[in-house]
Amino acid sequence: MHSENPYYFDRDSIGPVFGRPCLHLIEVCWMNPWARLECVRVPKPDSKIDIYIYHMYGTRFDMSNTLKISASEQGSGELTPINNIDWPLKESSNQPRGKFLREFVTTITLPQLFSSESEYPYKSKLVQIRLEISAEDGSWKSDWYFEGISAVVQTP
Repeated sequence: MHSENPYYFDRDSIGPVFGRPCLHLIEVCWMNPWARLECVRVPKPDSKIDIYIYHMYGTRFDMSNTLKISASEQGSGELTPINNIDWPLKESSNQPRGKFLREFVTTITLPQLFSSESEYPYKSKLVQIRLEISAEDGSWKSDWYFEGISAVVQTP
């Protein structure tokens, strides 16, 4: 972002989960906010991982973007695309406005990060997961607060 103008965004709100200033997109385009989780232990290739986003829809919320999830082994700079989802989520119209939410995004697996040459049982891997709210065409993002993301690795 090439502006510090508070017309576009601010960091005045403190998020309730992490207790740090969160990003408030007031009225902005060409800004793709993202968050990354590091050191997520994935025990095996078909482990299911639930992805959550911590955020708030403001009273003037308006977005039409893509939520992109990518991942890589911890320490690797090469992110592998995992999933693209329409943003906001389909259920967003039923969500409250002006209240911070922990909203379920999707469940992913990461078999592509495990070598096909590995013998069973697989060794667990530490991975990083990135979530980005993206608009390739400069679509506007209005009145949305973004605090962060989390992942829950399901245990069998």
